[in-house]
Amino acid sequence: MNYNNANPATGAAPAVLDEILAVWSQAATPWSAADLGDLYTEDACLFGGRPGHSIGRAAITGYFASYDKIIRCASIKPLDQEVSRLNRETIIAQGHVEFTFLLAAGNDTKNLLRSTLILRKEEERWKIWHHWLSLWLQMAQLMYRSMDFVSIAVPLSPELR
Repeated sequence: MNYNNANPATGAAPAVLDEILAVWSQAATPWSAADLGDLYTEDACLFGGRPGHSIGRAAITGYFASYDKIIRCASIKPLDQEVSRLNRETIIAQGHVEFTFLLAAGNDTKNLLRSTLILRKEEERWKIWHHWLSLWLQMAQLMYRSMDFVSIAVPLSPELR
């Protein structure tokens, strides 16, 4: 893991991020929507890999349950991260993560994604309050190139045309 933040006020924030992502990976091995949902605050917000977003722990658990027959297990590994402690109970981490999935069909996949996590301490336990994931622009462009349409929101760069 490479942390870019040299801010001394950050304190143990990188260790907290490592811990929450390790627990996330444990909850996803084998895939457990209930265990994954339990890692999020009651008022959490998740922008994941499907259109739209999920607000609240119940909706986030439902989001993960939508993958029950698709994903056998998964892990998340933080890559370059900017980690800052906003206050005693709140940490923000931004950067890239590597998601590895074992799909129900038996094949492995690996995705590199942009990620922002806001962690909040509740009752002496760190939980995910806000979780945003997005494809890198080049990956998004390649996906749009393979479709039957070209999105105005993500124009193709000249080398991909």
